[in-house]
Amino acid sequence: MTIRPTRFFFLATVFCATFEKIHWDVAGSVSIADVLAIGFIVSFALQEIARRDRRFVLTAGIVACFLALFLLVYLAGYFSLESGQAVQQYWKGFIKFAIHFLFLLLGVV
Repeated sequence: MTIRPTRFFFLATVFCATFEKIHWDVAGSVSIADVLAIGFIVSFALQEIARRDRRFVLTAGIVACFLALFLLVYLAGYFSLESGQAVQQYWKGFIKFAIHFLFLLLGVV
């Protein structure tokens, strides 16, 4: 029995996300769950491109609406930043937000 890369990345991300202390100290603190989530997003996108199926799940549409709403709220906070370090932390948090929300969206699909 072979496990497809998409399933592996999904299950590995869920497993590693339950243990928050698992991380690498390479460029700051990089979480293994983040790396696996990116792997899942890429493998899922490649799988869907190869499949050429254009259907969209209604639940994923609702999750996408919440993503847009949270994105607006998150972006509204950008205008109250006062220092360069705050802007740097903002974008770091934004990238983590995007990775995890895309993982949620694609996991629902």
